[in-house]
Amino acid sequence: LSVIERLEATVVPLILQGKRISVTGHSSGGAIGSVFADYIDKKYPKSIKRVVTFGQPAIGDWTFKRRYRLAHKTYRICCDIDIVT
Repeated sequence: LSVIERLEATVVPLILQGKRISVTGHSSGGAIGSVFADYIDKKYPKSIKRVVTFGQPAIGDWTFKRRYRLAHKTYRICCDIDIVT
């Protein structure tokens, strides 16, 4: 199974119980978390409570940015001297 499939298998039962999901990640895990949160939000609207990433590299293009509906719930924490971010 892919990472997305494994994560989905873990969180969907919680979503179906009415729980909202917070997604966190560091570095590439933050990038994966943001993409995963976007994917889950499109399949299960209003199921994502927040997305918090640390040192996440930029992801997506302008189309992704326009279609990303979680911007108001996303906190991307970066350090100016971090070459990854």
